[in-house]
Amino acid sequence: MTHSSSQPPAFRARIAPKVIEALQLSDGDTVFDVGSGDGFYSSAFALKAKSVWSFDERMHVFEGDYYRQDKIQTVAGNFCTWIDVHGFAGATQVFFSNSFHDMTCQEKILKKISQTLPAGCFLNLVEFHLATNFGPPREIRFSPDQLKSKVEEYGLKLESQLDLETHYFHRYKKV
Repeated sequence: MTHSSSQPPAFRARIAPKVIEALQLSDGDTVFDVGSGDGFYSSAFALKAKSVWSFDERMHVFEGDYYRQDKIQTVAGNFCTWIDVHGFAGATQVFFSNSFHDMTCQEKILKKISQTLPAGCFLNLVEFHLATNFGPPREIRFSPDQLKSKVEEYGLKLESQLDLETHYFHRYKKV
């Protein structure tokens, strides 16, 4: 189910530099941007990373200007089905911005990350605070503690976190 959960562009512009810096990207990184939407983050990651794989169910989003970079590979379709075949072996950074709460296969994603993401690589998530007055329905959101409990069950360790006013950021390392 897709709903309108995008953050106001002015707010995204304020938090994006902090989020991008928190990923600590290098020119050797391959980023999987899951639920990439308009491509804002994919475009920023492509400036620093070796490659970016942008995933979204909606093929039309890939027509936007943010996707017009050679380092960005777009994949339209159901991500839950895609990971059955491909997993996360090619990624060094997995990124969800306001999209993990929407995924119908959260447990499968975390299990596949635990099985196929190389040790020392990262899962990065931006999520809405429970009290934020815009975004997805509150019943599908996670508090920071709920998200930490859910993710750490799968062998990932919370390495850093940021409070971004209406959102928060978590960075988990595969151990």
